[in-house]
Amino acid sequence: MSVTAVALEMLFPAHIYCIACGNLIDRSDTYGLCEKCLASISWLTGESCRSCERNLSKAERDVQKPCAACMGEDYAFERAYFCCAYRDSVADMIRLMKYQDASYVGKMLGEMMAERFLEEADAHTGVLPEYDLLVPVPMHKIKKRKRGYNQAAVMAHEISGKLAVPLCEEGLVRQRETDVMSGLFREERLMNLEGAFSVPARSISQIQGKDILLIDDVFTTGSTAEACARALLDGGAQKVDLFAFAYA
Repeated sequence: MSVTAVALEMLFPAHIYCIACGNLIDRSDTYGLCEKCLASISWLTGESCRSCERNLSKAERDVQKPCAACMGEDYAFERAYFCCAYRDSVADMIRLMKYQDASYVGKMLGEMMAERFLEEADAHTGVLPEYDLLVPVPMHKIKKRKRGYNQAAVMAHEISGKLAVPLCEEGLVRQRETDVMSGLFREERLMNLEGAFSVPARSISQIQGKDILLIDDVFTTGSTAEACARALLDGGAQKVDLFAFAYA
């Protein structure tokens, strides 16, 4: 964690200031959010599409993905789980975490993800899915050095502790930085990400034959998650599912 991040945690400790808007809150407020910001979150439950939020039939819910119209693709990962829609206070928290040196927000989002996963998975099937490992979507080492942390890894640490699933932080590495992808179509993003991720030799024995839950902050087109899932499967993983905090 960078010096700036430590200073921010001291200035804006959890449960004193809202992690979305920065207003003072009561220590009992859920997830370190004020009532207004918490109320603005659009939770994506097992009853609705993770993207358009329309009500789903039981058959559609059993697939555990956004509806066919929204997903529209055959992904390498088998299932996708999301907490909420990427807007309002959710967008504020993620921007703060990624661009304003606020790793402490990642810890709160990880806590939120774990609790929602337990609630939704249990409500949906009555049985919690089992995974051998959590693997965060990696950052390129230069970008990570500049930011001071990988936000997906920060979130994954919290999820690992609460779900009692081992974390393999180095299960994937990003071998090269990619061009800016905003404004690109999914096919263009996939081309941009070709060969960007791999399982390092030191992690192959941990990955082989395992059911893996890939952790990320935001799902946009799915191109990054697709590239990561394919790299894990190529590295010997048996199955890969995705768990992202927000669906954009």
